[in-house]
Amino acid sequence: LIGITPFIFSKLMNAKFDEMLDNLRKDGIEIKLIEDKSSYIQTDKLFLVTIPEKFLINKDIALEGVKSVTLEIETKFKNLPITDVLFLGKVKKVDLSSNLENVEHQLNELVQYIKFVVTTPDFKNYFYSFEDIKDKKFAILGIKGSFSKKELNKNSLNIKEFYIKEGDIIEVKNLKHSIEWDDEKSFSTYNFDLNLTSNLVNIQIGNIQGSNKTVFNKDVNTSIKLGFNKLMSSFLETDKFKLDLNLEGIEGSILKEMASTQDIESYIEKIIEKGFKLAINSNLNSIKALKNDVGGYKFDLDIKFLPTHNIKEKLENDNFDFIQATLFLETSPEIATFIMNALPDVAFLFELAKKEKDKVILNLELKNGKLYSEGKLIK
Repeated sequence: LIGITPFIFSKLMNAKFDEMLDNLRKDGIEIKLIEDKSSYIQTDKLFLVTIPEKFLINKDIALEGVKSVTLEIETKFKNLPITDVLFLGKVKKVDLSSNLENVEHQLNELVQYIKFVVTTPDFKNYFYSFEDIKDKKFAILGIKGSFSKKELNKNSLNIKEFYIKEGDIIEVKNLKHSIEWDDEKSFSTYNFDLNLTSNLVNIQIGNIQGSNKTVFNKDVNTSIKLGFNKLMSSFLETDKFKLDLNLEGIEGSILKEMASTQDIESYIEKIIEKGFKLAINSNLNSIKALKNDVGGYKFDLDIKFLPTHNIKEKLENDNFDFIQATLFLETSPEIATFIMNALPDVAFLFELAKKEKDKVILNLELKNGKLYSEGKLIK
């Protein structure tokens, strides 16, 4: 029995493996066996795998302009009852669309250094890592993660360090990204540290973190969160920034149509006429400019676009009866002055603000086409 175990399990494992290959081929991925080095105790096969464009552009991957990616993958597993399947891969070639052909040669010189290892115990859960890529001007170090393909797909990615040194220096450290998704929803999170260095300035941003939750039903609802602990540079320092953005009630069919057209403006009109909600909440504890404390802010904006028609005509006639909105801003006089100088078109609103000691408070409401401040109609 011990002697025939490798034979039995080579059949079982190869059956599972062949089923996986058949499913990938049915989906449109080209797979060619170029060498079989298998033995009685181990299966070892070398494949050339070409991934077409349709797999490179979706809600999780956005390699626009890439027509296909060709990989060389060696697959190994022991012909035993309990075994992991090992994939040793490297990128062989990237084919670009005609408008990017001038950079295709340079890109293929770079991707030849991309090598990876993937293991799976069951063809459902995968664990991967990439070899470090490093030279004087560019590096990606410590790439590893996991992927699960079930009813709810999951992918996690960790990158220890990434940098580009081409004149200016861009450096990302301790990147962690995860995403879960199915046909009806997706949820992703990320966090990392960022350093930017040039001849003029050095900026360090610690613990940038965020998330994105989207539900795809008849209407699409999205919640985006972004924040960081500290930003430090030679002229500016900030402490504890947060931004939340929520969109509710955008019709999914309109978004699908808009994704396949260049006439974006008409579809934005359709989205507004159908109606949706937008909420933005943000705050920043403190800002120091040239070592001087200029305060922080709290900001809340809620907008409801009511169902309407003839949106262009209404805007041309300054008719905003389809908008219900509230705006609250509490900040320092220094920041209020900066906003007025930077955005002169909205400077008049600060004439409506309450001035208290070290505070400027703006509390506005727009309803039925009329503007209110602190509950009082502005004529």
